[in-house]
Amino acid sequence: MRSAPQYRPIVAFDAKTTGYTLANILDSCTKISWWLQRDDPAYIELDTGGKYNPDFIAIDTDGTHWLIERKSDNNVARTEVQAKRAAAEEWARFVNDENTFDTWRYLFCSEIAFKNAHDSGDNLVIAAGGP
Repeated sequence: MRSAPQYRPIVAFDAKTTGYTLANILDSCTKISWWLQRDDPAYIELDTGGKYNPDFIAIDTDGTHWLIERKSDNNVARTEVQAKRAAAEEWARFVNDENTFDTWRYLFCSEIAFKNAHDSGDNLVIAAGGP
C-alpha cells in the first residue's frame, strides 16, 4: 500500500526545475518507499578537503538506498560539481564493498534528465544514466 505524499508541512526548494520536480517524481514513483530532502550535517568528504551534502536520500522497495543530486544544466560541468559527483560515486562503491550496510547507489540528475524522464521515477534512473 502506497503511503501519502511525504512532503513536510512546510518545504522550501531552491529550484523548481530540479528540487521540486525531483520531490514530485519521488512521491509518485511506486518503487520509492521513502525519501527525504536532506538538511542535516552528515556529509561526504571531498579530496579537496571540502564537504559534500547530497540533496536527497531515498530508499526503494528493494531496499536500495539512493544518494540523489540534482543540478541545473548550467552547473553540470562545473569543477566542484564533478568533484562532488566523483566523491559520492566513490563513497557508494566503498560502502557497498564493505558489505556491512545495505546497498547504496548514487544518482546524478540534471534538468535534461528530468525532462527526458517525463515525470517517471523509473525513467529518471534511465535518463540520468543510473544503474
